[in-house]
Parts: sequence; C-alpha cells; structure tokens
Amino acid sequence: MKKITYRVFTMFTLLFIITSCTEEAEYANYATFEKTSSDVGVPPNSEIVESIIVYTGNLTGNNRNIEVLIDEESSTISSSAYSVPTSITIPANQNAASLDITFKDEGLDIATDKTLVLRLKGGDDFYVGEKITLNVSKVCNTGMSKAKVNIEFDDWPEEAYWSITNTSTGEVVLASAATPAYGAYAGMTGSLSSAVCLSPGDYVMQIYDAYGDGGTGYVLTINGSTIFTASGNYGSYTSSTFTIQ
Repeated sequence: MKKITYRVFTMFTLLFIITSCTEEAEYANYATFEKTSSDVGVPPNSEIVESIIVYTGNLTGNNRNIEVLIDEESSTISSSAYSVPTSITIPANQNAASLDITFKDEGLDIATDKTLVLRLKGGDDFYVGEKITLNVSKVCNTGMSKAKVNIEFDDWPEEAYWSITNTSTGEVVLASAATPAYGAYAGMTGSLSSAVCLSPGDYVMQIYDAYGDGGTGYVLTINGSTIFTASGNYGSYTSSTFTIQ
C-alpha cells in the first residue's frame, strides 16, 4: 500500500513540474507595455516626447525587435500630431526598452482628449499584453492653469447656462454662450466639455437653471483636479469661488 501511495504521489509531482515548466516557457516569451493608459499634455505650438517602457518576460543573448501597431479604428488623434516607431528593440541580455513617441500641437484641443491606441504584434510562439491608450490634449503655457468644465445634460438642456468670471476684473472668461442665457444648449444630449487657460487670480463659477430644478450636472477641474461639483440638485442657482495661484 505504501509503494502504491508513493508512486501516485510521484506521478502527481512530476505532472505538476511539467505543467509549471510549460507555463514558464509560454509566458517567458512575452512582451507588454508598462501600463494600459497614460495622459499626455502638449504645450501650445510645441512638441514633446513621451516615453513608454516595454517589458519582456525573459532575457536572451540577442537583440529582439517587436513590431508596434497603431489601432486606427480606436484612435481619434490626427496622424499629423504624432510619430510612432514601427518597432522597438529589446537589447541583448535585457528585458526592457523605451518606446519614444513624439507628439506635436496639430489639431489638439484644450477641452477634449484625443486618443492614440497602440498594441504590440504577437505571433504563434510570442505573447503580448494589452493595448495602451494615450489620452492626448493641449495644455496651457507656463504660468497658466487649465480650467475644464464637464457637463452632463438632463432631458431639458435648454434650461442650463453658466459662466466663469474673474472677480477682480469682471471679465467672463468662459461660459455656455457669449451671453449666458436660456436656450444655449437647446437640442443637445449627452455630455460636453469646455476649457480655458486662466492666469493667476480669483474666479467664480455661476450655474443657472431656468426652470429651477437644477437637472444638468457640472464638474469643474483645474489642471485635472476636481474643485467643484454640481450634481443636479441645486435648484435655480449655485456657485463656487476659486483661486488660481
């Protein structure tokens, strides 16, 4: 009985070792981007280089070239706004390399991100990780801050209007329309984003609802950080003051 038990144990142990070795061999021949998404900011009339690390699961004694493909169906950025190498080389005896992508201010928008989606090309005996999505937008010049308003409309968008005003000068720097009033968003659905570059100073955001039930939602961010949210339960009016340093 002991011999039978020993033999069964040995067979299971051998099977486990073979399975483990197979999995290691399979996933060793593997490459992936360091992350699945990244935000990229491009200054006005400028270009930048964004570096993305590509890792492999093993070391080899030879250089390895991995093809880099653009997912054009998922990308929204203009082809004139970026330059991507067609492949990346992992040096011999290393398991990482930098993919350097050049972005320039061509057709970029301060309010809405453009996306560039990339993937690595796999093969029968070569496995790759997930795609990477690069969210690209125009950023403000040095000394300025990006104020961005994200709006989610309710069923009566025509009732919503708003403005951001410099409280020192009285200048309206961003608004639903040149003259904020009822009807600015008539017929619109879904969501909308607006943005502006602000100089240091004190500001107030004022939100109105013509019917008085405050249905449309707003989120105000400064350089990506949320500083004010109006969830839709604000009646006919709400406001928030903020300072740009």
